[in-house]
Amino acid sequence: MYNQQIAIIEQKIAELCEKAKLEKAPKLKVSKRERLASTSVFRNQITVGTYLLSRWREGAFSENDVYASLAHEIGHRMDFSRNIRSVNLRYMSMKLSYIALGLALIWLCSLLQLPNSWVLPLTVFAFWTAFLPWIVVRTGVPVELEADKNAVSCLIDADQLANSVVKKSRLAPVENLGPIETLEFLYNMLSHPSLNERLHNMLVSLPNEDLFICQNVPFVTRNIFVFYEKHFWSIRYCSNSLNNGILDVLSGGRMVLLV
Repeated sequence: MYNQQIAIIEQKIAELCEKAKLEKAPKLKVSKRERLASTSVFRNQITVGTYLLSRWREGAFSENDVYASLAHEIGHRMDFSRNIRSVNLRYMSMKLSYIALGLALIWLCSLLQLPNSWVLPLTVFAFWTAFLPWIVVRTGVPVELEADKNAVSCLIDADQLANSVVKKSRLAPVENLGPIETLEFLYNMLSHPSLNERLHNMLVSLPNEDLFICQNVPFVTRNIFVFYEKHFWSIRYCSNSLNNGILDVLSGGRMVLLV
């Protein structure tokens, strides 16, 4: 089963690279440390986690979900291939500049001959550390959204990628993390967009001539997502009541009538 999974993944990577018109397909690596899938700007490689493979074997993930995860990673590689126009390169430069600036300020403060010379460097370090999570969010989230945008532009349908994202968001959290794994988990939490951000980013213009009737739809408010009949419903405009009304909703381009 494992060898069959690897063969399928390699085939799908090749297929996605052909769609993305990448010159060279990334190599596949399987890692116990990786939870789902990732790629690196420094290596032409996609890493797939043993956790993803096990969930696939158990039936929690389908082959379409694996394909969607790989499409997202190929979306990153499409961005990497743009060189100086790369979103990842731009935000990585900002992140490295902030780190270099903080280290330089701390070093300069430590050189000053002041009473209690440790106070100023420590204060600068405290302020630098306080803003670091904000920097991680500001430089990480746009990169992930760009990968989704690239994926739905030519690799995969928005619905398929969105349903995979929803399924992954419902996974149980990892337990018994070590110090390094905890730091990686916290970094990924900050550098990745929320579920709503990712789904909003995938919104595309679809035909809306169909009218779909929903019964017993839960209470809804403006700009949230309702999961109904195994599909996500992106509600752009709605009222705060369950009275009859038409909502502008993305799900196969259908309009939804609350009844």
